[in-house]
Amino acid sequence: MSGRPIALRPRQGWLLLAATAFLALALLGPALSQMGLERSTGEGSLTRQLGYVSIFALALIAVRPMRAPMRLLVMPTSLVLALAWCWISLAWAIAPGVALRRLLLTTMVIWTIFLTVDHLGFDATLKTIRAALVGVLVANFAAVALWPSVGIHLTDVTGDPGLVGDWRGVTTHKNFAGAVSAFTVLLFTLESGGISRWLRLATIAASGFFLVMSGSKTSMGILMVAMGCGLAYRFYRPHHRVWLAPAFTVAGVAAFVAIQSSWERLQAAMDNPYALTGRAQIWPVMTDFISDHWLLGSGYGSFWNIGAASPVYRYGSGWVSELASGHNGYLDALAQVGVPGLTLIVWAMLLLPTARLIFTRRISSAHGSLLLALIVFCAGHNLTESSLLDRDSFVQVMLLYAIALIAPAAAPPAPPLPFPEDRRVVA
Repeated sequence: MSGRPIALRPRQGWLLLAATAFLALALLGPALSQMGLERSTGEGSLTRQLGYVSIFALALIAVRPMRAPMRLLVMPTSLVLALAWCWISLAWAIAPGVALRRLLLTTMVIWTIFLTVDHLGFDATLKTIRAALVGVLVANFAAVALWPSVGIHLTDVTGDPGLVGDWRGVTTHKNFAGAVSAFTVLLFTLESGGISRWLRLATIAASGFFLVMSGSKTSMGILMVAMGCGLAYRFYRPHHRVWLAPAFTVAGVAAFVAIQSSWERLQAAMDNPYALTGRAQIWPVMTDFISDHWLLGSGYGSFWNIGAASPVYRYGSGWVSELASGHNGYLDALAQVGVPGLTLIVWAMLLLPTARLIFTRRISSAHGSLLLALIVFCAGHNLTESSLLDRDSFVQVMLLYAIALIAPAAAPPAPPLPFPEDRRVVA
């Protein structure tokens, strides 16, 4: 894949390998998690878990923490606090064993991302992500063309007529394929990375076409909102921040008026059990549990897919009890870690990073527009899907990359080290 050559120190080569393996595993994770597993037992894929442990170990070795232990302190304090609350919640978790495994994986995923980004920098990280997404895009088209039983949802495979004809490529579901395609569009549209215009346009067109063929309405709709926010950031300047408070106030009032005027129609839609592709049957189960356990929740990772102890069997029934998530990241987080946990998560992963992009003067418009668009997409995607602080969910992974990339995007360029101490390897 073409683009600006990136000079790396020798130990950064190992971090580049760790980042590449990590992205490959994150993209293949959904398929690995379904291989040879019992549903609704809380068990995970041993291959997947060992893979992340190995990648994390490689990243640790590459940063040489014994020489400088401070190199490990790469996560922002706000995110550490959100993770700390999740760890504390294990004290009251319904399924502490399952929760511990899931939280260990989540912590390793977050730490690996911040370690690699902190030591690779903005350009090398973005180039690695783009290469991984292009590789998946090619594999997706190959699966559709050569193995349609794998690349396209079929009735006899899924048992869901609503999915018939939707493309999923090498991923396990059209919604996952749609999100990956949307990320590809954003990364090749909002920041050039030194890539030729024609290659960018071809990649954007191909990924956009696959997104449409996936039939993922959530990703298509939120992509437009995220793209709009990213393009608007191009015209934003730090001295415009004086207008932000009035603008958000007007937007909030307008949204409140719109909801009030449409309340009866919204209420009717929510009362329809088939609204929002069945989500209207899922969310009441969660809100009923939350109303009884709003402060602490069930404990991290202790609501869905934990076996007979799951609260879903007491608050719901039928097909809802067989799900692995609530299809709303905010409700899922609230049900698991309560109001304090959700507050910390939203503050650390959405509000504070957005504020940094808005108020930091040193971030270029191209870099800032891409990072803001990624955050907006992930925030909107969690309205109908669940990924907030959820292990290696790829939307969660991309949100973490967006957060981690803010610091190197805002940092002044480092002066080159004198030769020969800086023995460089061109990636």
